[in-house]
Amino acid sequence: MSNQVRAETGFDALEEGLAALIRGEFGHRVDVGDGDGVADAISVGLNLLAEELQETTVAKEDVESIIESMNDGLIVFDANGRIKRVNHALGSLIGFDRADKCVGGGAETIFGACEKKPGPADDALAWLEQPLETEVEIESEAEGIKIPVFLRISPVIKKGVSSGAIAI
Repeated sequence: MSNQVRAETGFDALEEGLAALIRGEFGHRVDVGDGDGVADAISVGLNLLAEELQETTVAKEDVESIIESMNDGLIVFDANGRIKRVNHALGSLIGFDRADKCVGGGAETIFGACEKKPGPADDALAWLEQPLETEVEIESEAEGIKIPVFLRISPVIKKGVSSGAIAI
């Protein structure tokens, strides 16, 4: 087989491998030829990338299952105090429609007009920087009553900077 034909075949396989990655097919592997061509070197790198993505995806799915299986309500906040996520247990407590509507809103979306909100009165977002334990009231849409909830909030620190917080 001529070098030109081998190169075209190798690059066709690379194109197919990249397309598979874009589709999220992280189990796809590109055949590596004799190992001495540019396409072969790129194929090895692409296969390593696909393997890493496959492992990361499995780990993410495991974390998602854990979060949704928790019996305790969970709220994830971004660095600005906006709600990124709530889990199934919190949705059961406050009502699923309301839980879906909370995402993107601030803490007040869940804690409403409660007299007692998380964080010191002088700094409403202090809980993004330091752990906090407090009692708040959450209005249960399903029950139509306010439920006292003991809340633990912990900042999520990435590279020494708060990137948000989790509340359980």
